Amino acid sequence: MATGIFPSARMLEVPGIGTFQGRLLHSAQWDSHIDLRNKKVAVVGSGASAAQIVPEIAKVEGVEVTQFFRRASWLVPPVSSAISPKTQERFRKYPILLRLFRWTLYLYYEIIYFFVFGSDLLRSFTMKTSRSYVLKNAPSKYHDILIPDHPVGCLRTVFDVTYLKSLHLPNVNLVKQPVRRLLEGGLMTANGCYYDFDVIVSATGFDTARTASFFI
Repeated sequence: MATGIFPSARMLEVPGIGTFQGRLLHSAQWDSHIDLRNKKVAVVGSGASAAQIVPEIAKVEGVEVTQFFRRASWLVPPVSSAISPKTQERFRKYPILLRLFRWTLYLYYEIIYFFVFGSDLLRSFTMKTSRSYVLKNAPSKYHDILIPDHPVGCLRTVFDVTYLKSLHLPNVNLVKQPVRRLLEGGLMTANGCYYDFDVIVSATGFDTARTASFFI
């Protein structure tokens, strides 16, 4: 189990948390027994957690999922992490190949870092590449709200796997508005609009000032 280094989930912090009569969950503290069939589900957030959970919720029978966010994240194509059984066998037989593979991954991510923080020119190229990827794969009605208004690197970049594809589904909606408060039957956004929901999922990340305890 890969639980990461941040143990403290950061729940949505808005007035009315205690008044919502439906289910309120954090993406990192999921209730595996919850039944989302034929439910209206809100997902709050736009980071990696939201990009992973929205497509999965959208698969549930009869569900309607709406994602709310304040600012978009830069999205880039996925990096394939699948290692075939044949390749795994080669790694076991020839450990040097595994070491070379690890160095290749290391260099790959160093290059990505360089393209984000190396210079304004490279950063501009990365943003242009990401923008083209989103415009090519996202529904046109969401183009304006899916392109961030901040430079790449200010927030964590999200590797898109099935997120943009899921936005084409008829039961998935995007709303670029921050949530201002929760009410008994749903939530209200900053522009005063009210939405009914049965379940609200807080995909709002973690308390990064706290890490898991460890032995010295």
